[in-house]
Amino acid sequence: LKALAKECKPNPPWIVGVPMCSSLAAELNQFAKFLDLCADEKLKVDRLYDSVHSIVKEVWKDTTLQKMGPTAAGIVSPKESVIHVYLTHSDDVPAEVQTKLRELAVAKDFQVEFFSDYRGVPCVMFTEARSADRVVVRYGPTAIKAKISAERLDEGIAQKPNTRAVLVALEALMRQNKMLDDTGSNPLA
Repeated sequence: LKALAKECKPNPPWIVGVPMCSSLAAELNQFAKFLDLCADEKLKVDRLYDSVHSIVKEVWKDTTLQKMGPTAAGIVSPKESVIHVYLTHSDDVPAEVQTKLRELAVAKDFQVEFFSDYRGVPCVMFTEARSADRVVVRYGPTAIKAKISAERLDEGIAQKPNTRAVLVALEALMRQNKMLDDTGSNPLA
């Protein structure tokens, strides 16, 4: 954004080619539109999601991936895709299941890292080798607790453009100032 901002002075880059915004709400909405994923980026995120879904379905047949956190709120950064999801109907992962997940992931060009998030919920992070895009999957019996907040984020933010625009701006500021813990593993973030 900084390099683009230099080229667009005196206006911010999200205003170029559109009439000047008359209010802060209008500018926040324009900023959110500016950061929205384009069709190619949406396709890339969908493929990433589908690839990880197919891997976990090999281990847990009856599971589904459900969006949570910023992903449930409709926010995925085009620069660094980190998709946050939780698994329904999944168990803890013993060593042999970790090995199977790792083998399946490597076969589809993913790296795998197991950890617990700041709440102690077990997670597996799939990192695509080519793009470095990541999917953080919470699993196990406690992962379902994400359902209520995910539904609230979807209903309260993703479905309300003005509220979503404010969250997009806050997320962008936090990302720019390196205040985000994208994986959810740092309890101090």
